[in-house]
Amino acid sequence: MRETWYDDADFGEDPIYVYRADSQDFPRGSSSWKPSIHMPKSAARIFLHITNICVERLQDISEEDAKAEGTKPLKPLNTSEWRGDHHFAFSRLWANINGQDSWYENPWVWVVSFERVERPHWWGL
Repeated sequence: MRETWYDDADFGEDPIYVYRADSQDFPRGSSSWKPSIHMPKSAARIFLHITNICVERLQDISEEDAKAEGTKPLKPLNTSEWRGDHHFAFSRLWANINGQDSWYENPWVWVVSFERVERPHWWGL
């Protein structure tokens, strides 16, 4: 995973990576935060191992998967929409991001499952 970062090492030293998520202070000296797109792989501290990829209809998301998406439980206003706390919250979040009718269009979506892993032994950096 790439993230906003900068190298705090003095010239000629091994890199000392500082991550924006860990520090709200602007870096010392003339250094500045570098965008995630420019992060070298050697600076990465989070690795994901993809375990499954499939395609499904948006509304087929399970209560467990909606919870894994990070939704907070909501109580529906209309009991006909009830399918679980997290499922309802996910549907509202989706509609908020993608437009009011987007949930009801029920598009096909990619579902990518992954697990967080330590720096892989094969990484060699």
